[in-house]
Amino acid sequence: MLGKLIKHEFKATARIMLPLIIILLVLAIVANFSFRQVDNNDPNSSTVNTLSAIGIVLFAVAIMAVFIMSIVLMIQRFRSNLLQDEGYIMFTLPVSNHSLIWSKIIVSSVWFLATLAAITVAGLTSVLRLRYVQEFIDALRHGLPQLTAGQAVDGTAMIVECVLIVIFCAAAMCLMFYAALSTGHGFANHKMLLSIVAFVAFSIAAELVWSLLTNLFISLGFELPFYNLVKTANGRWHLTCVYSLLFIAIHGTVFYVITAFNLKRRLNLE
Repeated sequence: MLGKLIKHEFKATARIMLPLIIILLVLAIVANFSFRQVDNNDPNSSTVNTLSAIGIVLFAVAIMAVFIMSIVLMIQRFRSNLLQDEGYIMFTLPVSNHSLIWSKIIVSSVWFLATLAAITVAGLTSVLRLRYVQEFIDALRHGLPQLTAGQAVDGTAMIVECVLIVIFCAAAMCLMFYAALSTGHGFANHKMLLSIVAFVAFSIAAELVWSLLTNLFISLGFELPFYNLVKTANGRWHLTCVYSLLFIAIHGTVFYVITAFNLKRRLNLE
């Protein structure tokens, strides 16, 4: 049943997100020509220069629109499906609250990652030049044969760690929004206002805990049992990534528990 929920959620959100991403990528190509024109800086082509400036502005607006819409859509889908009138239907389905929550987390996280990937590709496309591609290929051609097996493993591990951190952060961010929304909608009045208050409170609490644990981590880092691991820069990088993943996982778990508890015990659909 979770698969059906995810499929339905993707269909509902793709109608908004896919066109926005396509528009962003098209405007990235437009921005590429615009940047080229700006580089040429021909004072006699005022009309072309104006159109180039408009293309660059539209590209910047598209980036903000895709990013903001991914957040707005994540909030709107959770709120309208589970916290408003539609919730009466959703909670009568033969699925657990956990399946409902996970379907939202998975789909929203995928769109966050797709948005990040689209913005990255669009940004690279907007400044792309053939010489950059050739320089990159040449760097790979000369650099890859010189890598040792240890460096290759280290580099692959770093990439995997970065990808995992991005995925964990996307899911944890969703859960913090969900926890705040479900907390605010447990009250009879001023639900959105109290949801915003809850989000601010959760953000401050998470930041304080992060700061405290980071200071503790730094102060005790070189007294940990795996001292030999952190003597190298790469070892410290891996240790920091593991610490970050652990904290983000705990962070997300806390907000998941809050969300699940609120949906089961405190939700007020009236």
